Amino acid sequence: MLEADKPADKPLVVFLAPEAPESLTLLRAGGIAAFRTPEACADALSVFFADAGQPPAQGGPVPWPEGLARRGMLSEHQAGTLFRHLGVPVAAGQLLAPDALQHAVPYPLVAKVCSPDLAHKTELGAVRVGIPDAEALAEAVRQMLQAVSRHAPDARIDGILVQPMESRLIELILGYRHDPLVGPTVLLGAGGIAAELAPDFALRLAPVDVDEARRMILEVRQTRLIRGFRGLPEGDCDALARAVAAFSRLACLSGARVEEAEINPLFVRADGVVAVDGLVRLA
Repeated sequence: MLEADKPADKPLVVFLAPEAPESLTLLRAGGIAAFRTPEACADALSVFFADAGQPPAQGGPVPWPEGLARRGMLSEHQAGTLFRHLGVPVAAGQLLAPDALQHAVPYPLVAKVCSPDLAHKTELGAVRVGIPDAEALAEAVRQMLQAVSRHAPDARIDGILVQPMESRLIELILGYRHDPLVGPTVLLGAGGIAAELAPDFALRLAPVDVDEARRMILEVRQTRLIRGFRGLPEGDCDALARAVAAFSRLACLSGARVEEAEINPLFVRADGVVAVDGLVRLA
């Protein structure tokens, strides 16, 4: 395979059986897309052909936001800054010191411990929702900090992020990954608890334009619930497509490279979309 003539207009992908890591390394070093399983091979071909013939997404390089870290994990607050920079609507919020909880966010609200070291805050007891007043907020913060101290004592705490309670029709997930074999990819899928029940997603090479984002929306079965299914309220699919396209421009950032990013959940409403949680891991 390495020595054979390989026409530029004829894509070549390979999977090897049984396990052959040294051969995989040789093929990849020779510029051949090589995979451990036929499923991964098929996924790569699927994305390649879905992207073939599509016009390139609009816009050039996107400068990295000033003052934002350029390596490692970003906190949720920092990730929100990056997503807003790209044009993704993100829930309004304030980052507070744990001992100074005055804020302008209306009750009821959501409070979270903000840290670059806490990727899964819910499991650690670092999130509280439906907080009705200042007294309840102070008690929630005390309990959350105790939980983090027990489960992740070395975590760096940036503060307490407070956000308004947001309404939605459905929850979706937006994912991004810089795959070592195929490059930047963007995923749209069922979010929240539904994401764990059954695979329901659309995957593309990133970035995508708004028209391609609309095709992704049609591929995700759960979006039928906001596209006129049995008289249910319709969601703002135009805003959703714009958010998908904006998020996919993580691939266009200059000054730092995003390895992985996720918005889960992304709330879809009748009049727009809003990201209420997110994470980013940089190279």
